[in-house]
Amino acid sequence: MRRGEILGQRWEHVDFTRRLLYVTKSKTAGGEAREIPLTQRLFDLLQEQRQAEGLVFTFKGRPIHKIKTAWKAAIRRAEIRYFRFHDLRHAFATRLMEAGVAQEVRKALMGHSSGEDVHSTYTHVELPAKREAIRKLEAWVNDQTQQQLKGGKDEARQTRSGLDTPVRLEGGERP
Repeated sequence: MRRGEILGQRWEHVDFTRRLLYVTKSKTAGGEAREIPLTQRLFDLLQEQRQAEGLVFTFKGRPIHKIKTAWKAAIRRAEIRYFRFHDLRHAFATRLMEAGVAQEVRKALMGHSSGEDVHSTYTHVELPAKREAIRKLEAWVNDQTQQQLKGGKDEARQTRSGLDTPVRLEGGERP
């Protein structure tokens, strides 16, 4: 999701029964809405904070408009290399691709228009394909986490952002 979509997300658009998040105000050319299946982790986090209405993300009960300062502080506290909030979209797309999710499904989840291609105009990514994409991503993340835990905590800290991949030289040395 885009930063504006996240900050504007409302509880009324979280379907806990179907485990879906509805993005109703999109930045795409047509501003079309989309539905995004929730990972188990996000479902659990939202369930703990569940409210009947209002903005999902607030600070002291007020809407959040800018996140730059808070983002920098969070990066610093997490002790990871700095990256922009927008880079999370790139990481999401990359991780979906690495998990084997088809390009059209990745575009649909991210809210990208499909361009001028006729095939894209007349075919639509249905909810089961989106659910399978999120399942694949979740499985890929869990697999990567397990591999990092086996490889040591230093590697896990280096890759916690999901943007870096640990590099090993021959003999297991790190550069």
